[in-house]
Amino acid sequence: MTAKKFGDPADPLLVSVRSGARVSMPGMMDTVLNLGLNDATVQGLAATSGDDRFAWDSYRRFIQMYSDVVLGLDHGRFEEALEIAKEDNGFSLDTELSAKDWQKLVAEYKAIVQELWGKPFPQDVHDQLWGAIGAVFGSWQSERAKVYRRLNDIPGDWGTAVNVQAMVFGNMGETSATGVAFTRDPSKGDNAYYGEFLINAQGEDVVAGIRTPQYLTKAAREAAGPSPPRWKKRCPRCTPSSPASSRRSRPTIATCRTSNSPSSAASSGCSRRGLASALPRRRSRSQSTWRTRV
Repeated sequence: MTAKKFGDPADPLLVSVRSGARVSMPGMMDTVLNLGLNDATVQGLAATSGDDRFAWDSYRRFIQMYSDVVLGLDHGRFEEALEIAKEDNGFSLDTELSAKDWQKLVAEYKAIVQELWGKPFPQDVHDQLWGAIGAVFGSWQSERAKVYRRLNDIPGDWGTAVNVQAMVFGNMGETSATGVAFTRDPSKGDNAYYGEFLINAQGEDVVAGIRTPQYLTKAAREAAGPSPPRWKKRCPRCTPSSPASSRRSRPTIATCRTSNSPSSAASSGCSRRGLASALPRRRSRSQSTWRTRV
């Protein structure tokens, strides 16, 4: 348990809102991260974390995801604004943007919401929460979810729960990470752990292919060689295939003392660790492209 309070401007509790379906449906159900941020609580997050950049990065992520998943606004408008911000500063990676850059982008994101939705971005954290819960429940009946259930013989009347969990942040700097892990190799079916992770990121960064992730295990790193080429370079005309079936988890490591690998970080002591059941999807991408690297 934490001493944080939901909506407290001094020390806010932020949550993720996820599907709790009885079977894994990767990429089919909606997720909202960093919920509970607004113009007041972002200041509290910056103060308690001691990192303005982390706080404003989390806020811009929340506005972008909530606007897409809950409000149904054009995701591309926010991505375009982000790309322009990076180009104006001569940057290629999101991680190069400063706290002031994120703060300016938050203002631009809020202007986009006002333009497309006709109302300001919701500031009441309880309104945010109920909006996200409704969106996750509603995603059970989305066309992509229906098709996935039909292809995998999952009864539609099973329904889904919604999990509201305290956030564990992977974007708190070079000692934090997020990723995906499997109990089997999804490509070959080998009975061996397989996964990828990104330093200083959140789940949507893994899905979007913004940066090349690192392999979870030593065996995978050695098999890939010193500098594995990106998927687009290896096969520019390829189309990603659907993932193989296996049990998976999505770990997020927050503020570890060492971060050479997830295993060493876990053994050396992390202040918080968590598992997330699903990562947010990207509507502008094919529903089967939850993983776009080989």
